[in-house]
Amino acid sequence: MLLVSFVGVPVMVIFSDEPRAHYFVLASIIFVLCSSVLLFVFIPKILYKRFNPGASGFKQSMRDMSKRGNPRRDSAYMTHIGDNLRRSVAHAQSSKKKADDILCQEVS
Repeated sequence: MLLVSFVGVPVMVIFSDEPRAHYFVLASIIFVLCSSVLLFVFIPKILYKRFNPGASGFKQSMRDMSKRGNPRRDSAYMTHIGDNLRRSVAHAQSSKKKADDILCQEVS
């Protein structure tokens, strides 16, 4: 990708007077950069699938996504979150009361 920049930018500067050539070079640079990014992403996936034909595919990933969590674990987690929220609210209320008391003492 860096090589495309080293070659493409000087060519764009050389052809800056000719709009068609400048546009062609710019479009070519964008095409090569986008294609290289896509190849970096998808070639390893294609090779993995080709050399591991029994590997989990689309159906397996759909099954994994549709699995539900453990209801006991989820409800315990929600209870834990609720307890933390109640403690935070109680702490905030007590801190506000202390601040109000200090402010009232300073005013009087």
